Amino acid sequence: MRLIIYAPHLDVVSHVHGKYIYEAGYHILPYFLQDWDRYKHLPLGALAHCTHVRGSGVMEGGRGEPNVKLTLASKVPPEECALNLGYMDPGRRSTRPTGRTARMKASSTWQGRRTAIQGEVRRNE
Repeated sequence: MRLIIYAPHLDVVSHVHGKYIYEAGYHILPYFLQDWDRYKHLPLGALAHCTHVRGSGVMEGGRGEPNVKLTLASKVPPEECALNLGYMDPGRRSTRPTGRTARMKASSTWQGRRTAIQGEVRRNE
């Protein structure tokens, strides 16, 4: 399966975990666990982010093979997508969502006292 995150406004991988993501990259959980001594010094929240973004998968021949090919269509430059993400120019016409897509709208108030996420799945024509 291929997942394209179409976020033309996004210009950085993560404001919160960026430093650690650049050190670890995005991988499936078994990848980190097989070489835990190399990654155990990193904050668990950052590692969790890296595995959540990549999704599930299996190890084959010492390589992590994710079930989902993840591509960013954003302002994040191609060299930063070398963190184990694909890159796509968000200005390309073929980048626009087609087929079945999920649209999410998130809103929150100050200090997270009230958070609401609304979503819809629809068929694009």
